[in-house]
Amino acid sequence: MFALGGGMLAGAWLCLQLPALAPGWLVLAAMLAGALACGYSRWWLAGGGLGFALASVALGLALADRLDPALEREPVELVGVVADWPVAEARRVVLTLRVETPGTLPGRVRVSWYEPEGLPRPGERWRFEARLQRPRGLVNTGSGGREAWLLRQRIGATGYASGPAAGERLAANGDRWLALRGRAASRIDAAVPDARAAAVLKAISLGFRGGLDGQTRAALAATGTGHLLAISGLHVGLVAAFGAAAGGLWGRHLGGARRPTRDWAALGALLAAFAYCALAGMPVSARRATLMTAVGLAALLLRRGGSVQAALGVALALVLLADPLAVLDPGLWLSFGAVATLVAVLAGRRTAPGKLPALLRIQAALAVGMLALTVAWFGRVSLVAPLANLLAVPWFSVFVVPPALAGVGLSWLWPALGALPLKWAGLATELALEVIERLAAWPWAARAVAAPGPLALLLAGVGAAWCLLPRPAPGRLLAPLLFAPLWMGTAQPLAPGAFELRVFDVGHGLAVLVRTRTRTLLYDTGPSWPGGSAAEWTVVPALSALGVRRLDALVISHGHADHMGGAPTVLAAYPVAGEWGGFGAEHDANQPCRVGTSWAWDGVRFSVLHPDDDFRGGLNDGSCVLLVAGPGGRALLTGDIEARGERALLESVGRLPVDLVIAPHHGSRTSSSPALVAATRPTWVVFSTNWRNRWGFPAEVVVARWQAAGAQPLSTERHGEIRFRFEPGGPRAPRWRRAEECRPWLECG
Repeated sequence: MFALGGGMLAGAWLCLQLPALAPGWLVLAAMLAGALACGYSRWWLAGGGLGFALASVALGLALADRLDPALEREPVELVGVVADWPVAEARRVVLTLRVETPGTLPGRVRVSWYEPEGLPRPGERWRFEARLQRPRGLVNTGSGGREAWLLRQRIGATGYASGPAAGERLAANGDRWLALRGRAASRIDAAVPDARAAAVLKAISLGFRGGLDGQTRAALAATGTGHLLAISGLHVGLVAAFGAAAGGLWGRHLGGARRPTRDWAALGALLAAFAYCALAGMPVSARRATLMTAVGLAALLLRRGGSVQAALGVALALVLLADPLAVLDPGLWLSFGAVATLVAVLAGRRTAPGKLPALLRIQAALAVGMLALTVAWFGRVSLVAPLANLLAVPWFSVFVVPPALAGVGLSWLWPALGALPLKWAGLATELALEVIERLAAWPWAARAVAAPGPLALLLAGVGAAWCLLPRPAPGRLLAPLLFAPLWMGTAQPLAPGAFELRVFDVGHGLAVLVRTRTRTLLYDTGPSWPGGSAAEWTVVPALSALGVRRLDALVISHGHADHMGGAPTVLAAYPVAGEWGGFGAEHDANQPCRVGTSWAWDGVRFSVLHPDDDFRGGLNDGSCVLLVAGPGGRALLTGDIEARGERALLESVGRLPVDLVIAPHHGSRTSSSPALVAATRPTWVVFSTNWRNRWGFPAEVVVARWQAAGAQPLSTERHGEIRFRFEPGGPRAPRWRRAEECRPWLECG
């Protein structure tokens, strides 16, 4: 059965790597091949065919349940049930709604309610006046795909509602089960004053993970303890043990004549595990643990033997049968990978070591076994994870999880009594988070890893399996050498005189990375908003994935938030050798951008062309204009200059032929004047814009003007991150991320 589950995982994964939805004949062929392989007991092949077919069908259904393009940005009135814990930010609340009416909308939508009146709770029925659009996300190197996340959540549209009057609560019990979970979460908030601890308790007891702040998430990630928030074997095992005790008590007093007491205990454990999984919202990790528990208990009830490997395979097969798109969830890979690692390290060991050596061996095995998966999904390795987990896992097992679950259970029967264990669990969680944050603050706590290729990940997986083989395994001491490619991943090296320019997809804003053979420059850092920034979600992960360890220069074009909002995040993540700022950003940088500033790196010259000391204009027109010139081409970065700034620039430099222009002010009508277009006449022009933005950038007349001059227009909203390489022999054709990562749920541009 392990082969069947593994084959289904491989088949579903292969299906989701295709650039387009698999045609019907291919799905039918996969099903027939799987059935034929099943007849010959070729379980890997049978699982592969079944997984491919199931994933194809599930993907087709999910894509069909997306917003009709004709309804995009049109005002709609919708009624739905709040399906998850809302994410509360400074000026908005982000809600996932299960839509009830109208029937023309997708089944689930995600709505940002600005200036809300009240905080909706799970299970409540609300009416909203909103504007929706099809799922769309930023696509960059190193950052997780938002559109893939929306797909696996079955969210068919996103949108916004503005103002207190845009939302109205219609009923408190639109969904009684969700409302029950929501009330339990509210009791945790009432009993635990520390917001971080309350968010952790809601995650580990009820599956609501939306309330955790970014700082706590970062600390958990840096210490490798993020799995503590997942409802997994520990939680399900505790609930199952309670159910077994209750079932055994029932059997001894009432049912012993019909069945043995242990059967009643097994039945009680099974029912308790499934009830808890449903209460927690059935996340992947909880489903895995519950199904493995069910397989083991079923074997006990049916008097049949079984192995842990078989139970793991059955659980994997059932999880994928219920939701093939779970392959897109890192929780599936991490949950099953961790259990497979434990099975591998504990199987075949005849001698039982002491408790401490056993714990140390398990933590070491998990660090090795999960290395490739952690790097593949998160691009980092926690160097303190074994120590942090050695402390945190027993602490949570004894002092956090049991009282949290007991408090939730008691709160439904006697709220005042349930508050006592919740308070205890909250205090224990606060202490644990303090220790975790101190470990995360160590300079060497975690190491970002440049995005490795498929071969490096494959070698690391082989190395992990080799390390975990029971003794005596031939050549096992050589196995760690296979991990070396993980640490060697970096961006493709450049020749002297060459440079690479990447325009990141940051929505409405700008962030451009220029890289020479040995140096890197970041021009602008993208926008910020209450509770986050594009630098946190796109720029910093991209720099990490490209292997950037420091920035040799940071240029902030001017003082508007869509260009400099991410600067604090970038500066906190990377040491910067030099900083320059245009109008409004001079005080935030080491020195102002002024005409005459220039330098050369690796045969590439950087020159500031605007503004001069005598220029008088607003922030936009005072943007720092930077020319990057190498033997193979020239690129002009213009910030947000408009007509006045463009005139001043051209009066200073005259004719300015270049190969690439980053369009001024995102392509607004007030910029890209005919004079600038005629003076530059580039081969390419890039508009850094947000999808269907409210300003209509880039303006059609501006795009037409550049096209008439012979420039090919590209935009981050349509293409995602855009990459240019200027070799000494000339520029290469640009490449864009949406085309490179093309999947059925992406509009590949």
